[in-house]
Amino acid sequence: MKTKEMESKAEPKRSPAQCRVCNCDQMHACKNVCSWVEPDLCSTCHTAATAIAGVLAEWRKVAVDPDLQALNREITALKGRVGTQKAGRAG
Repeated sequence: MKTKEMESKAEPKRSPAQCRVCNCDQMHACKNVCSWVEPDLCSTCHTAATAIAGVLAEWRKVAVDPDLQALNREITALKGRVGTQKAGRAG
């Protein structure tokens, strides 16, 4: 049995055609005119989510590439040395 308190903590009720991300609906479209990709996802949010997913997929590839991990360590070490040299000159 649900109490009123439990219902207030639940997800907000959406109209049948309302985006789960930005809450646009048939009467209030996104700034860029959108359409429905899924029953509860507009094309604007779908495009953004797809782009973010692509960036994350590429990042995951880089994160596990041993050569790139080694290069990142070298860059970090060089940045540290440059910072130490600048601090030495300033003092």
